[in-house]
Amino acid sequence: MSLGRHQGMRFAHQLYPLILAVGIYATPPRRGSAEDMVDFKVMHYQEAGGRIGVTSPAFRYQHDFSPTFGIRIDGIFNTISGASPTGAPPVPVTTTVTDTVAVGGVGGSTTTPATGNDDDDDDDDDDDDDDDRAFRKGSYHTRAAATPTTSTPSGSGSGGGGTATVSRQVPSGAVTVPMAKVDDERWGLNLELVKKLANHAVSTKLSFSSESDYDSYALALSDGIDFNNRNTILELGAAYTYDTIDVFTAGTTDTKTTTDFMLGLSQLLDKKTRLQANLMLGLISGYMNDPYKVAELNGVLVAESRPDEKTKTTFYLALIRYIETLKASMEGSYRYYRDDVGTTGHTVSLAWYQELGNHFIIRPRVRFYEQTAADFYGVRFTGSPEFYSSDYRISDLETLAYGAKLIWRPGDRFSFDVGYDRYEQEGKDGLTNDAVYPTADVYTAGVRVWL
Repeated sequence: MSLGRHQGMRFAHQLYPLILAVGIYATPPRRGSAEDMVDFKVMHYQEAGGRIGVTSPAFRYQHDFSPTFGIRIDGIFNTISGASPTGAPPVPVTTTVTDTVAVGGVGGSTTTPATGNDDDDDDDDDDDDDDDRAFRKGSYHTRAAATPTTSTPSGSGSGGGGTATVSRQVPSGAVTVPMAKVDDERWGLNLELVKKLANHAVSTKLSFSSESDYDSYALALSDGIDFNNRNTILELGAAYTYDTIDVFTAGTTDTKTTTDFMLGLSQLLDKKTRLQANLMLGLISGYMNDPYKVAELNGVLVAESRPDEKTKTTFYLALIRYIETLKASMEGSYRYYRDDVGTTGHTVSLAWYQELGNHFIIRPRVRFYEQTAADFYGVRFTGSPEFYSSDYRISDLETLAYGAKLIWRPGDRFSFDVGYDRYEQEGKDGLTNDAVYPTADVYTAGVRVWL
């Protein structure tokens, strides 16, 4: 079935953090203190099997008007197309098996033997692979009964006998995942002003993004306070996000708010080693359903239902080390996430920047992530639960992303880069079908000009 631009809204909003997790927007290391620059990048993310594809050009402009005042502008545009699982249980795929059976009868008549089901179910005849019709009917199913074909005897005659062919449907072991078509566009813009006051660097950021039926507005404030000759930086921050959602299934517009608080510390351990630690607390309140996802409740497909409030805690730790003898730098990080609806996540990432001569840097990278399922996740539900969702993205899962980027610096003012990342995801609960989890290829290219 096609949900058109509607489905793209929610998917783009939830996919964007995933794309960032793959590392496709990672930029080359900064070049000293001269930060006036223009940066342009383009990314293409493509899931296997004709699923979601995203193309995202992005730009950044950064300029210091004076030693104490600067501006940064970020912009991004996404085009999203493909197909995304609806949350309905996978449909078993059947295959046709032909049997040869003995038949007989007076005057050459033939009799087709019973094949295990005598029910007359005409509605199923054309529904095996028709997800559109199944969605409208409120159920996904496939015909399980064998269907006899016209018998053709190999011999005939009075009192004689012969053979006939009978076809029946049997499970093939494969499944089809009910999908909804996705087609949408998204654009976003960030404006950040930074003012230095003594040992403070005060930042104000305004953000806006828009999709066909999802708009997001955000305001963030932070203060970086440096100590010990700038070897230690303490950062305090807060952000507020207000989202409006067009719930087309109900014909209404709903809202969601997110409030985040951040405490960070950056410490230079020696001339070649820096340690960074961040703690973030957040509260989300409002409409958190995905209006384009369904779940099977008591045998019927219904819209999912999620809590309207969630608190979250995130801890991030990173170590950056320059290895002079190898002319390389290593970046390792760990991220811990926990919320009050049952999800706990761990992310481990390692990147290596290796200089190749005077003009090239190669950066291999690997990132592993695992999470526990939300309390209200399931494949099928019975009874009268308050909350339920079959969105695989909140299931018990793990992901592995790995790839490499090549950076070329032909001169002091220019940098070019191309990269490839592979993204693989699989479930861990033993209940969710493996077919719902995607694999993807991610291609990137970029250019940076220092002004």
